[in-house]
Amino acid sequence: MAYFILALSVLFMGAQSVIGAQYNRLNEGRRGTAAMYNLLLLSGAVCVYAVSSCIQFEFHAQTLWFSLGFGACFALTQCGFILALKRGPVALTSLMMQLSLIGTVIYGFIFWDEKATAISVVGLVLVVISLVLCLCGQKKGGKANWAWFGFAMLMFLGNAGCSIVQKSQQLAYDGNYKNMFMLFAMIFSLSITAVMFFVGDKTDAVAILRKSWFYPVLTGILNALMNLFVMIMANLLPSSVVYPVISVGGLILTALASLLLFKEKLRPAQWAGMGLGCVSVILLAVF
Repeated sequence: MAYFILALSVLFMGAQSVIGAQYNRLNEGRRGTAAMYNLLLLSGAVCVYAVSSCIQFEFHAQTLWFSLGFGACFALTQCGFILALKRGPVALTSLMMQLSLIGTVIYGFIFWDEKATAISVVGLVLVVISLVLCLCGQKKGGKANWAWFGFAMLMFLGNAGCSIVQKSQQLAYDGNYKNMFMLFAMIFSLSITAVMFFVGDKTDAVAILRKSWFYPVLTGILNALMNLFVMIMANLLPSSVVYPVISVGGLILTALASLLLFKEKLRPAQWAGMGLGCVSVILLAVF
């Protein structure tokens, strides 16, 4: 059962990038697509966490501060993610998301008194090399451009912030109040994206809803289920198995989809960067 849940988590991880890319293609040329995407995604996620909280919920006032931080970082992540998918390759965008693990590792060295090992240092170096290869390996005027890199970095920083806030909350309260933490985090994030949507350009909102409302809602549900599955697997499988398998497995599925479904072509240097990125994720997650 544990490995079945793990396999579903890998599938859900890979599917999020693919669904986001397809949403962009269905709404090419329309305005306000990113704000609509995030609003619907977070609505789906809130519904899942609300159901989960009905099963187990314990309120803790101090955890609200962590939820607020996570919610802000998650909104930043999803905004950068959908805009990066719109401007660059699906595979490289997914890789950048996974490489944000470096933020948690460095933060741990500085603030959590975690010891740097030779393997973790190698992992960090490989992250840098991977980023250089992926960015500098592009063709002039190709899909992977500086606009893509800017949005990918927003996603990168936001996702690193999510990981740091989430782990800080778990360390502060011995892993308790997880459902309450995630529910209020998603509500805060939904509030942020709702403001962004209502102050933004809503010219094509009805057309987007009619054609593709299901895609972001499904992504939000898959994201929430994957996070809940990770919580379940924490008691069933070693973290040294769970995190690398989900991260690298999701990357592989996304890379296959970018080739087979979206017909994206990466240069040899970028494929090398993808490979080194997978290795670095394994090293940083395990060690």
